[in-house]
Formats: sequence, C-alpha cells, structure tokens
Amino acid sequence: MDNVSKTNTESIPSVIEAITLKGPTDPVEKTDDGVFGKIKKYFTDIVETMRNKDNAFNIFQNNFMFLKTFGLALLIVMAIVNYYRFRNAGLISSKPFTFGVESFIFGLCVSIPFLFVAMFRNEKYDQKELVVIAVALLIVCIIVNYLMELSGFYAYMFEPKDKEPDPDCPEKNYKQKFWKNISITCEFTTIAIIIGSILGLIVAAMFIRDTNMPSLSIFLVETFVVGLVSAFPLILIAYNRGSVSYETYIECVVLFVKFCLLHIVLQYAGFYSFIFKKNHKF
Repeated sequence: MDNVSKTNTESIPSVIEAITLKGPTDPVEKTDDGVFGKIKKYFTDIVETMRNKDNAFNIFQNNFMFLKTFGLALLIVMAIVNYYRFRNAGLISSKPFTFGVESFIFGLCVSIPFLFVAMFRNEKYDQKELVVIAVALLIVCIIVNYLMELSGFYAYMFEPKDKEPDPDCPEKNYKQKFWKNISITCEFTTIAIIIGSILGLIVAAMFIRDTNMPSLSIFLVETFVVGLVSAFPLILIAYNRGSVSYETYIECVVLFVKFCLLHIVLQYAGFYSFIFKKNHKF
C-alpha cells in the first residue's frame, strides 16, 4: 500500500508539468475541412506526387500531348470553315509553287534542329530510324503550314496594316470583320495554349531538374542552333506575303529568344533524356 501511494505521489509532479508545458492532449486530430483547407490539401497532394520525377514527367507529357492535340484540332476546324465558307486558300491557290517551297523549308526548320540535337544525345535509335523520324516531322510540319494558311491565320498575321476595306464590296467588308474576330479569338486561344504548355514545362523542370547533357559548351551551341533555325521561317513567310518590315526582324529576334528558352526548359524537364536515352532515369 505504501509503495502504491509513493508511486502516485511521484507521478503527480510529472503530470502537472505535462499539463502546464504541453497542454492537455486531444486524441482526435483536428483537420481543416473548410474550402481553404481542401485547397491546401489539394496542392499538398500535387507537390507530393510531383516529387516523384517519373510522375512529374508523366504529368508533363500527358498535358503537353493534350495541348498539342487541341491546337491541331483548332487549326483543322478553322481551315475547314475558312475554305468551305469563303473558298479562301490564300497563297496555296495564288502561288502554289512558292507556298510548296515555303512549307518544305518550314518543315526542314523543325527536322534540322531535331537531327542536330540527336547527333550529340542519341543512344536509342539507329541512323535509319532517325531519318524516318525526321521525315515524319517534315511531313507533319508541311501539313501544319498548309493548315495555317487555309485557316486564315497567315492572312491575319501578315496582312499589310495600311490595307483599307473596299467600300463597294459589302461582302468583302463583312468577311474582313468576321475573320478579324475569328483570328483574334484564334490568337488568344493560341496564346493560352502556348502559356499552358510553357507552364507545364516549367513545373516539370522545377521538379525534375535533368542535367544530363553532353557538355555545357555543346548545350549552348544546341541552344543557339535551335533558336536560329526555328525562328527563320517567320522571315520567309512574311517575305512571301510582302509583309517584311522592321517589326518583322524584331519579332524574329523575340522568336529566337523564345525557342532558346524552350530548348533550355525541355532540357531541364527531362524531355531529351526521355527521347534519346536508353533506360533513362531521372
């Protein structure tokens, strides 16, 4: 009995100290079930998922494929509506040979950077497979250039700004107003797609941080070549439509910088390792 009393007496100070310093314990964990609590939990789950680099790349890849598919579908719809409603084929009908050469060069300016980057990084494909991929990219880009022309996108982007509507042709005025509105919508949609793609790439790059590259000097050369070759079609497209100006060269420089940044983000997002490396691990 004395031992029990002694034990209880000795435990009283420790209980008082625990209550005073730590406070009473609640066996039921309190959670924030409000809107902000749910939002916080949602983003916490996303961050935890993205910490796994393979998950981060899969999320990026699926998002990027969706955005590209959406952009291509938009171009197809615009091309069909523009051609069958107004029979407007632009440079395709007025200068078919010139537009064919333009489309071929447009495709080359995508295939050449791909082959240049593959020259330093490829571990997965043999030469024949690389040529097949480059030819496939060339064909896809030629089709995209035709869709851009048929959709009226080039007519809107490169039409001379001092061109006045014909007052004796109301239908033409209506078409100009209609396609201006459509083109503005298309422009905003395109901007949204580009911003979405870039955000997806940046988020993936932040979590993946892939530094697997041949060397820093080669990477800088890659960046310059990708930016320069990819920006060149802008001048050619503007020249074929008689719309080359000082602003065209400024836009070309801006486009060069954008493609350089895109190459850097693709590197750190692990895109090149996924494409060219065997059994890649982030």
